[in-house]
Amino acid sequence: MASGSGIGTGFTGIRTGGLGGSGGDQDERLLRRDTNRILIVLGPFAGVGLIAIFAYGFACPQNMRLPTMATALAAAAAAGLVGALLGLLFGVPRSLSQTTLPAQPPAGGGTSDTAQPQSAAQMSEGYGGNSNLEQISDWLTKIIVGATLVQAGTLYDRFRGLARSLGNGLCGCDTASCGAATAFAGGLLASFGAWGFFLGYLLTRRVLPALLRRGEEEGHGLTEQDKSAIKPAVEDATSSARSGKTRQSVLDEHPESEAAAMRLAAIPLENVEAKDLPAWASAQMLLGDYQQAVRGFEATLALHLDTPDVIEHLMFSALYLPPPTGFGKTIGAGKAAAAHTPAMDAYLACAYGQKHRWGKGRGEDPLALKLLRDEAYAAAKRALDADPSWGAVFKSLMDPGGSADDDLESFRDDPEFRTLVGLE
Repeated sequence: MASGSGIGTGFTGIRTGGLGGSGGDQDERLLRRDTNRILIVLGPFAGVGLIAIFAYGFACPQNMRLPTMATALAAAAAAGLVGALLGLLFGVPRSLSQTTLPAQPPAGGGTSDTAQPQSAAQMSEGYGGNSNLEQISDWLTKIIVGATLVQAGTLYDRFRGLARSLGNGLCGCDTASCGAATAFAGGLLASFGAWGFFLGYLLTRRVLPALLRRGEEEGHGLTEQDKSAIKPAVEDATSSARSGKTRQSVLDEHPESEAAAMRLAAIPLENVEAKDLPAWASAQMLLGDYQQAVRGFEATLALHLDTPDVIEHLMFSALYLPPPTGFGKTIGAGKAAAAHTPAMDAYLACAYGQKHRWGKGRGEDPLALKLLRDEAYAAAKRALDADPSWGAVFKSLMDPGGSADDDLESFRDDPEFRTLVGLE
């Protein structure tokens, strides 16, 4: 039994639901939806301001209409740009320099069959994106807020002086009083400045993180194309696993899937987004790096993304780890699952078979071995009752004929077990 043993061809139970091939399209749709909502909410305010500019301009004498409207539009655009720049500075997202991930299992592992995933640890390996923009934003916002508080007493006078200067370029200042023009200019600056601030802030908060995240993914090689490219190999393995295909033969038939899996697997786990963890771990599993695959699936479960696919993949991959760590993780994940699938029960049966053989070799108490045998039998029966096609896999595991896939070989001479799986 090499490195924890395997199940059939080493692919049984792999599914595609957790790979997230359509996640990028969904993110794009959500981004467009939220951007449209922001523009729909803020658009009417800008429209009202433009109507006010044109109304004021047409109220001027004919020779002053175009200069007045041009001056007002330029001032509104400038106020909006300044407000948008401030909104960007206040809205720049902060990246996480460290990612919380499950720690590597200790050498030798644990012996409890209810072992849960390792506790989270702060990992600092890997690399992240350049954070100069965040630092500059942080510095400038603090400076602006501090200067505003210090100069609060003179801000009104400064703003009134700016409005008076703008009002001098509008019609209505050719008389003794420029009060109306100054009031219009002040309202114009305040409204478009506030509009630009909220537009810049909301778009920065919603759009910029998506753009930065996409850039990080492309920089690390974690692209939607690669995540989609591994799907054919997974689908082929799922449909052909019980017909005798090996992991390598499936990858040989899908060289593009193998290349994509290699690119995904080369990315440090610490640089993988939460939504991409299942695809990254599945790539590790396709390439046979079950240690890393278990880390990825445990990190996914730690984020409460505990779908049946993820649990199945974790249980399957853990069976390839050295005992007692491997079967301990498989049994722990299976017992913690809220609902069982036939694949989960099949993996539980294999894990109990591994633990039975491991305990038998260590001279454990016969009563404890009998309990493990009963657990394996019950799990195998549940899997067969739900999906009889598991019988062929169980047969090969009970009578491996020299193969390393011998999870149930410990029960080869058990009459009741042989009858259950159809070995007469």
